[in-house]
Amino acid sequence: MHIYIKNSNLQKTGYRVYGNFPGIFQGILISLGLILRFLQRSAIVGAASAAQVRLKANLQLSRSLLRSSLLGSVLLLCGPLWAASNTEMRELPIKVRLQELVTELRLQGVSEKMKVEAINAFFNHIPREHDTRVWGRKDYWATPNELLQRRRGDCEDVAIAKYFTLRKLGVADSHLRLAYGKIADLQRGIIEPHMVLIYMPDNARPLVLDSLNRNLRKVSERQDLVLEYTFNLESLWRWQADSPVLLGKAETLEPWRKLLERL
Repeated sequence: MHIYIKNSNLQKTGYRVYGNFPGIFQGILISLGLILRFLQRSAIVGAASAAQVRLKANLQLSRSLLRSSLLGSVLLLCGPLWAASNTEMRELPIKVRLQELVTELRLQGVSEKMKVEAINAFFNHIPREHDTRVWGRKDYWATPNELLQRRRGDCEDVAIAKYFTLRKLGVADSHLRLAYGKIADLQRGIIEPHMVLIYMPDNARPLVLDSLNRNLRKVSERQDLVLEYTFNLESLWRWQADSPVLLGKAETLEPWRKLLERL
C-alpha cells in the first residue's frame, strides 16, 4: 500500500493474512444468550404488577430479539464462502448477501452504531490477500464492487468498502474517516503499514473498524496502532486525537483519486 503526499512515499514493508472463523454458530450463541437473559430477568420481576411485567417483558423481548436477529443475520449472511454449510449458500454471490443485509438494516430502522457493527462484521469475513496475488500489481486500491467480485482483498480494500457502504446507509461523512498508519505485530516483531476506518460519532470517542480485529475499539485503546493520516471524500488531515490538522484536499492521495474515478 502506497500513499503519496507532497512527494513523500510511504512504502509498504510487509503484509499478513489472517483467517476468519465461521460465524454461523456465533450468531446462534448470541441469540440463545439474549433469550436466556430475558427469561432470567422475567423471573426476577415476578413481584411487580402483572401489567408492568407484561409491558417490561415485551419491551425487553422486542429489543433483544431485534439485536440478536440482526447480529445473527449478519453472521449468517457474511460467513466466508469456505464456511458455507451447503452448496446454495456457497454459491450465493457475496454482493447479493450485502444487498440483503443493507435492505434489512434499512427496514429495521436500527441505530447508527448498529449499522456500523453490522457492516464491520460483514466485511471482516472477506479473506485478506495481498494486491500482488489479487491484482497482479504491488499496490491497488479496489472499489467496493471490485472487492466483492474478487471476494478477497487487503486492508485498504476492506476499509474503503466499509466506508462507502456506511455512507450508502446514511451515516454522515463527518462521522467517518479512512485512516492510514502503522500497526505493530508483536509476535513477529515487525511494524507495517495499515489502513482502517474510524467511526467518529458526536459526543463520543472515535472507534476503530479494523479488518484484523473484529471488535470495535476506541482509538485510545489500540496501543498497537499508530495513525498518521485520515481522509474522506473531500479532505486530508494529519491525525491528532484532539484536533486533526487539515492538510488539504483528499485528491492529493493518488490511489484515492484513481479509485474515485472508477466509481
